[in-house]
Formats: sequence, structure tokens, C-alpha cells
Amino acid sequence: MKRVLIYGLAYLLWAVTALLGALGVAVIRDTYQRALLLTSWHRYTLNAIDKFATVFLALALVVLLIFWEHHYRTGVQRGQLLQRFCLMTAIELGVLFLAHAVGFTLQRPFRFIHEGGFYLLLEMSGLVVFAWLASRLSHRRTAPG
Repeated sequence: MKRVLIYGLAYLLWAVTALLGALGVAVIRDTYQRALLLTSWHRYTLNAIDKFATVFLALALVVLLIFWEHHYRTGVQRGQLLQRFCLMTAIELGVLFLAHAVGFTLQRPFRFIHEGGFYLLLEMSGLVVFAWLASRLSHRRTAPG
């Protein structure tokens, strides 16, 4: 029964990681759309680039979903589930931070403090916390004793 609960937790954490990944894909798409608006390309070219990039991002998300499921499932077998979840969450928050930072600097009217400062602060603090937790869990696991 305990093993079933641990695998249930693994798939719950996988779902949380998948939702955070979907949010990351949406933010990356928003960022490259802002970047495309700064170009002087023809509108049909911009439409084609947007559609191709959307398909590419969706395929990348599907590949990541498969990787995350395997990563968490093997983490259960090795007793590293929480460490792996903290590491994946830290990486995702780092990607979100970079995408938001680039997107906010690309805005024409530079309203960095009003719109994006809170997101950047939240993502950076989450990145630090989850990276610290992953490091702490890794050191605790490898410590002699």
C-alpha cells in the first residue's frame, strides 16, 4: 500500500511539473511574439513563424512530459523523488524567469516595475528555494552515516 501511495505522489508531482511546463510554454510563446512584433517582416511571414514555433513548442512539451514521467518513476525506485521534483521545479522556474525577463525588456512602454517585478521576484525566490532544497536533499542522501 505504501508503494502505491508513493507512486501516486510521483504522478501528482508530475502533474504539477506538467502544469508549470505548460505555463512556461505559454510565457515563451508570448515572449517570442513580442520579439516578432519588433521586426519589420511581412505579416504572413510572422504568421508562419508563429504557427511553426507553436507546433515546435508543443512537441517539446510532449517530449518533456515523457522525460519527467520517467525521471520521477525512476526517482521513486531510487528514493530520490523529492530531490528530483525540487531540481525540475528549480529548472522550470529558471526558464520562466528568463522568459519573463526577456519579455518585459522587449515591451515598448517600459513598465517593468508595475507589471513584471512581482513575477520576476516570485520566480527568482522560488528558484532559489527549490535549488537549495534539491541541493540539501542531495547532500543529505550522499552524506556519510
